[in-house]
Amino acid sequence: MVLGTEENIKKQEFFSCSCYSEGILVTDWKDPEDLDISLAIFSHGLIIPKRSLKERIKYSWKHLISGKIWDDEIILNPETADRLGKYLIERASDKKLIKNKI
Repeated sequence: MVLGTEENIKKQEFFSCSCYSEGILVTDWKDPEDLDISLAIFSHGLIIPKRSLKERIKYSWKHLISGKIWDDEIILNPETADRLGKYLIERASDKKLIKNKI
């Protein structure tokens, strides 16, 4: 399987960091034999969909003031953390059902 192509993606969601510099992209693959869920950490400048003007200004301002945007920490507000947790549980439950059918 060629990873990262649209035709191989079953479900995908992006969870933004509260610091406006990174986020977690969660990808579930269509291949029924691939029971993994991919978690990728992205810098906002590298992701799609494009961030709003307000978010890009906040990201730029943070970079100008601090001189560095961290690549090793994700800060999730309670709502985003809850949404990520529920999303992962839902995807893992689907994978268990598939695994039990194999």
